[in-house]
Amino acid sequence: MYKNVASQKVAVYAWDNAAGTSKTGDAAQITAQISKDGAATAATNDVNPTELDATDAPGIYIFDMEQAETNGDLIVISPVSSTADIVLRPVIIYTQILPPSAGAVASMQSDVDAILVDTNETIPGLITAASPTLHTAASNTEVGNTTLDGGTYADTETNDDTNYYQTGPGTAVGGFGLNCVLGFELGIGRIPSTLTVDGHFDSGAQRTVQVWAYNYLTSAYVQLSNSVTDFNNSASDSLRQYALTSNMVDQSTGAALIRFTSTSVTVSDVFEIDYCIINSVASAAAGLTANAIQAAVWNRTASGHDEDTLGYNLSKTHIMGGEIVSATSATQFIIDGTVAANDCLNGMIIMLEDKTDDHYEVRRIVDSITSTNEIFVDRAFGFTPVALDDFYIMSSGYGDVNVTHTAGSAYADTDLDTVLSKLNLITAMVV
Repeated sequence: MYKNVASQKVAVYAWDNAAGTSKTGDAAQITAQISKDGAATAATNDVNPTELDATDAPGIYIFDMEQAETNGDLIVISPVSSTADIVLRPVIIYTQILPPSAGAVASMQSDVDAILVDTNETIPGLITAASPTLHTAASNTEVGNTTLDGGTYADTETNDDTNYYQTGPGTAVGGFGLNCVLGFELGIGRIPSTLTVDGHFDSGAQRTVQVWAYNYLTSAYVQLSNSVTDFNNSASDSLRQYALTSNMVDQSTGAALIRFTSTSVTVSDVFEIDYCIINSVASAAAGLTANAIQAAVWNRTASGHDEDTLGYNLSKTHIMGGEIVSATSATQFIIDGTVAANDCLNGMIIMLEDKTDDHYEVRRIVDSITSTNEIFVDRAFGFTPVALDDFYIMSSGYGDVNVTHTAGSAYADTDLDTVLSKLNLITAMVV
């Protein structure tokens, strides 16, 4: 599940203990409580789930999740049924951050390419120093172990066949035989991402080593490995990687704990660790702010680069913007900008932002009237503009250059002298 994202679902399974089969047709009797990050429970927004398919997926019921219900690192859904003998188990979810879509990445790349052309600079080189980098931490302490059979925790820092050895103690303690805890110092303000372990468990068949991480939110160890990723009986090293969450580090100290356990009490069983490290990233990159990037790219502060003027600074086409005052129809409206002369904006492109749902549409201006600041477009917008909708006019297409681009024009950013000066500069940079 993605953190703080709308339109997601959670599936639960209902079992009829009395009948010994999956329970169907029970949606109206099923409800659930939700807890975020270990906080008190509350009823889910979706009061009753929807049955998926009584024939092809018997016993499966779907809860629709509100966006606010997904805004946590740990989500626990506890379903129950008012029908007798129906069993449902809690659903425990560790959320992830939603990655950018392919379209968003492509759009971002297009913007970056435009900036690179405009500035003749390499942005990555300008902001690398401020970017968050992957940090690797090796174990810096041995919190506890059952039976040390050779080497030290320091031997796990490099993957060099110099191993740290743990053996079965002969007597189980607290349900475990082999039980080793290594401490790591990630640093304050860092978020763990992965645990990497290279090692092997030289034991008899059927005996394994499980891997755990301490969750500082729930104050309990969480098992990272499973039947596939446990360390099974082997005489040679194998590399394992386990995903960690933001709750697996002490936010006040930057410390993390990793635990290796086995029920084995056989003293000849040896768990050997050659390499054990935690990767983490900074929760906030020092200096990596919008203004810092902007200053690095443009060699200036945010002044002159706000939302209303950024279009001009990037593409050199945005000549004016403002708000709609009123509209007669979807093709005729009044702007709060000044129309310098009748027909001076004819042929140019105008973009309107519909504030009701924040979408944009583009049309061509066919008439502009000085006395009323009135604009007419070639075809109707998909909505009727209203007061306070934003507009942006671009000098794309045909426009009266004698009015809009003369030296000393009211539109200082687009007067002829300025445009020619910038074109000469760009030409010199390309050459």
